[in-house]
Amino acid sequence: MQNMGKSVMRVAKNSIKGFTDAQTKVRDATSNDPWGPSGTQMSEIAALTFNP
Repeated sequence: MQNMGKSVMRVAKNSIKGFTDAQTKVRDATSNDPWGPSGTQMSEIAALTFNP
């Protein structure tokens, strides 16, 4: 239940501060949650760093 509250607050803060989609993904991946980022999250962030 406590993690759900943190998640709601994180979503609200991302919206209020006007973070981009990329910034939101990085914030989610580097949060202080007791588990690390998923492989999907890491792949999405890696794809955003590609600049042809």
